[in-house]
Amino acid sequence: MEVLLTWWNDAYGFLLVFISNLKLSSKLLVSSIRCVTQLTIMAIILRPIFLEKNPVYVFLVSGVMTLSGSIEVALLKSKFTYPGIFWVCLTSLIITNFCLAILGTGCIMGVQPFYDAQHFIPTFGMLVGNSTSAVAISLSLLMKQLISEKEKIEMSLAFGATRWEAAYPYIVEAIKIGMLPTLNAMSVQGLVTIPGTDMTGQILGGVDPLDAVKYQHVIMFLIGSSTTLCSVFCCFATYYILFDKQTHRLNYHKLQKQTSFSLSTITKKSN
Repeated sequence: MEVLLTWWNDAYGFLLVFISNLKLSSKLLVSSIRCVTQLTIMAIILRPIFLEKNPVYVFLVSGVMTLSGSIEVALLKSKFTYPGIFWVCLTSLIITNFCLAILGTGCIMGVQPFYDAQHFIPTFGMLVGNSTSAVAISLSLLMKQLISEKEKIEMSLAFGATRWEAAYPYIVEAIKIGMLPTLNAMSVQGLVTIPGTDMTGQILGGVDPLDAVKYQHVIMFLIGSSTTLCSVFCCFATYYILFDKQTHRLNYHKLQKQTSFSLSTITKKSN
């Protein structure tokens, strides 16, 4: 199939953004380079893994995906951070997505063995990608609200509210906003859009639309479960780390503004 899109077309788009002074030029350039590089490397790595069918390689690739997602949330997607945020994200993404990927491929899709690379890795990748975005949104909003609403939280605590009562509205709001992209995607599937990641690819590959829809049902519910569980886990863990168990006070000294690429800060365990 002849591809009419060239690098010159991308250059025109980049030039338009630069001329418009949207202050997105550097981010667009870096994101574009990362996208092309990462997808190319992924294809080179996955090809022999699909042929080998070795579970060690499958879980190794899945682990790298999870590690990358955790670093993305803790380092690149949040304006604020706290000691232990990396471990919170990593634990959440590993437990939730591995369990759901095994459930989806082995039990629901009936793939045997469940770790078949051609099914497990794409499914796991979609779960990690969506849950990473949800966690990034939820945690960023939660930490931002805890700082901006400092006086209101302290007033609630001073009037006798428990740490849970003071933090509950902000936790709920953060989880809801983090889930919003997934809920919006689920509500317009089939009516406004045809899912491009998997269903469109299957249809273009000659798969019957009804079979493609069944697969899409499974994927969307797995993604919904993944984003929900990861967002809830990370927000609750953040709550327990930042609020003192004895005094119910919010430990603002643990919240730090993300100023530089410092892996040692985010991987430091919370006291």
